Amino acid sequence: MKNHKNNGTIDRSLDRILREAPAVPLNDAGRWVIFSDLHLGNGGPKDDFKRNAPLFLRILESYYLKKGFGLILNGDIEELQRFSFKKIVNRWKDVFALFGRFQAGPGLIKIVGNHDIELLSKTELQMGIPVREAVRLEYGRDSLLVFHGHQARRFSPLLTTLGHWVVRFLASPLGITNYSTAANSRKKYRIEKRIYGFANERKIAAVIGHTHRPLFESLSKLDTLRFKIEQVCRRYPDLTSPERPAMERKIQGYLGEMKDLLARKDKYDRVGSLYQTLPPLPSVFNSGCGIGQSGLTGLEIADGQISLVHWFDSRRPRKELERNGNSPEPLADTGYYRVVLKSEPLDYIFTLIRLLSPGAQSRPPLPEKTELAGIKVHDLRENFEAA
Repeated sequence: MKNHKNNGTIDRSLDRILREAPAVPLNDAGRWVIFSDLHLGNGGPKDDFKRNAPLFLRILESYYLKKGFGLILNGDIEELQRFSFKKIVNRWKDVFALFGRFQAGPGLIKIVGNHDIELLSKTELQMGIPVREAVRLEYGRDSLLVFHGHQARRFSPLLTTLGHWVVRFLASPLGITNYSTAANSRKKYRIEKRIYGFANERKIAAVIGHTHRPLFESLSKLDTLRFKIEQVCRRYPDLTSPERPAMERKIQGYLGEMKDLLARKDKYDRVGSLYQTLPPLPSVFNSGCGIGQSGLTGLEIADGQISLVHWFDSRRPRKELERNGNSPEPLADTGYYRVVLKSEPLDYIFTLIRLLSPGAQSRPPLPEKTELAGIKVHDLRENFEAA
């Protein structure tokens, strides 16, 4: 009974977020890139962002800004549980200056996460960038709800405040880093599963961060590899003899990557289907994080497509990606590479959601007006998409 009550509370919280999220129109000409979980610190040895900072700065300026992408920062951008806002800003002035260029150019949307949640109430820390709890990208009659994801946790304001104090003044000075949901397999599983169920019932797509694990169409990397192996094995009998060796190498590459995942210590990485539905619905996407040891991941929405991309530098062996059929794209002569891990048309995604979601009920009706919670879309477009 207790779990049922808690789930009801979480659903009400997510319904509120969906209802109050300001709507931003999205068409096939729209371009957005979504990053989350940068965890900007003070530039010291405990700053997780420092490793990928040069990569992040270069791709924002030389790729996304140049190509006219708006930027969505989906929570946990500043690591305020471990560092003061003043120290973060002083160290990463070039990052905030670049955010300002997006705000003045193709667009900037900043969403709060659990590690920078105080930005929502302390407007003096927002630096002229409005901070939201969520936004709703409206693609025709369909919606992508972009929010950090911590709202699907079970927690009280008191425990949240206490946890913040423990991390800031005890765990961080002692060098304890295993403090977040991203380091807890069971929490990640529960959060993703709750959001998956919520999105399916409302017939929307949810775009989150928080767990640091990239998801595309609700599928983990292990799930995706299994589907790829099945697909190529189905094609194999129809291939000619000269074509088969290349396909065999591709299959072995998929198997090798799957074995690497299964050998990891964290059993969360070895979990098969998280959602136990057939077929799995493409209702949950996760941009991953910007602090990965092998680079950073993000979600691109452009030309009516949504894509999961991975950026990395020349230290990562290209053969690891090329053997799986991916083609890394160099960013000029920077030594940085972009690879599209998976991409699908938004029309296809929403067709599956509408037709395969359980039950005949559609999502609760949302206001048709372009005004939610006192925020007009016109005002948003002035703030986020200023020319």
